[in-house]
Amino acid sequence: MRNNEPNTWVLTDVALIIRGATLVPDEVTELLQIEPTAVRQPGPDPLGYVPDTAGQWRLQSDDLSTKTLSCQLDAIMSSIEPRLSTLQELVARGADACIRITGYAGNDSQIVLTAAEMERIARLGIPLSLSPSLSER
Repeated sequence: MRNNEPNTWVLTDVALIIRGATLVPDEVTELLQIEPTAVRQPGPDPLGYVPDTAGQWRLQSDDLSTKTLSCQLDAIMSSIEPRLSTLQELVARGADACIRITGYAGNDSQIVLTAAEMERIARLGIPLSLSPSLSER
């Protein structure tokens, strides 16, 4: 018998992604004073695996198995909120930025964000991207 609780995404991950055709990740690190969890230099992938040639700077939540979506989002937001003007400056210069949430989504599952969490994201002035994986686990 199924209870009335909604199914939620599992193994979620939250990331701040900043990208641009000529974006130099080291410059973003210097401006934000935050060490990224991943970077990609602009230009073609030498192995040809990634068709995107844009440079990318990423700050990703860690320890997927023990953190809730709320904790992951809070960690990313707490890192970037004090540097909001710098993030907005990067976007004004032509960089694309977004908060991306990924996770496994089963049938009828949903992602649950509180009004306060949505307000924090909205204050950044950048898009929220939801990227569910619908594959069987």
